[in-house]
Order: sequence, then C-alpha cells, then structure tokens
Amino acid sequence: MKKLMAAVSLLLLMNIIGCELDPTDPGLEPTLSGFSGTIHFKGAWPEETDQVIVAAALKFPPAVITDVILGEALPIFQDTVEYIFYLPPT
Repeated sequence: MKKLMAAVSLLLLMNIIGCELDPTDPGLEPTLSGFSGTIHFKGAWPEETDQVIVAAALKFPPAVITDVILGEALPIFQDTVEYIFYLPPT
C-alpha cells in the first residue's frame, strides 16, 4: 500500500512540475461587448457642466428607465475624449 501511495504521489508531483503556465495567457475571462469611440467637443464648454456621460438604449425609443444604460463619467473641459462603453453580452 505504501508503494502505491508513493507511486501516485510521484506521478502527481511529476504532473505538477511538468505543467507550464504562460504568464501572457489570462485564462478564461468574462465576455465583454460594447463600443468605443472618440468625442470631439466643438465650441466653448458651458460653465454649468457637471458631467458628460455616454448612454445607450437597449430598446429605441426606451419605454422605461431600465432600457437605458449609463456609462462612466467622462473628463470634462477637454477638446477630445476617448471612451469605451461596455454593455451586457445580450
């Protein structure tokens, strides 16, 4: 019985040592979908600007507030802003 356990342990150890992990491979990740782009602001910014947010409607025209998804607040008072807007995979 001890020889069998030693053999199994040796096989497991060899398997662990033989496995190589690729540091550039992130493995499984959640599916991301969405869109990205660049916004160019023309003219002077209104002084009352508090936030600029990209929004997407799941149904158009949206019937209820849950049909609208809001993105992160973008930097303000800049001429050009790049954004990435992630949506549910559906």
